[in-house]
Amino acid sequence: MTQLLPVGVPGGICSGLADVADGSGLVRLGHELIRLDADLYRLWRACAAAPTEGELVEWASDEQIAEPGAAIGELTDAGLLIDAQHTGIDALAIGLIGECVGNGADHIARFLVLGRDGSAVDVDPCSFEALLRCDGVTPMSVLCGELEAAQPEPRSGVYRSALAAGLPVLIRAGIVRLDQGGGAWRA
Repeated sequence: MTQLLPVGVPGGICSGLADVADGSGLVRLGHELIRLDADLYRLWRACAAAPTEGELVEWASDEQIAEPGAAIGELTDAGLLIDAQHTGIDALAIGLIGECVGNGADHIARFLVLGRDGSAVDVDPCSFEALLRCDGVTPMSVLCGELEAAQPEPRSGVYRSALAAGLPVLIRAGIVRLDQGGGAWRA
């Protein structure tokens, strides 16, 4: 069973904003602000741990969130959740929110990245190079395609495979977040 990954930028539980019911959750998805009731927002935020659907349903039941299966479907239909193995992930942009540390003076094939919570994750050279170039706007397929085409001997799919395989760990550690690709937010 694969993990569910959140898509969008958390805006928190808010009150006192125009057109937002008090206690509602906000998520920025590409150019759009999406309002969620508090329970749906909590469910979406729980996906930052990259749970499987079964784990998420169990968590939601423990938290007394009504009809977790339907809520997961609602979030998926809204584009706020995606299965880590879904091909639609290629159209999403990856935003680096952690820190790329590197591999030091040694020529080793593992690179260190730090999450917002201070956790350290070792990644392969392809993932590290891709993370350095993640701008939160360019779709993953475009980013990886450009990196692969720039190699002296083009390597089809290597960057995409490495980056996609690591997304659950990178999201869980607070190193990256997913958003709609194609353009920066504008007022």
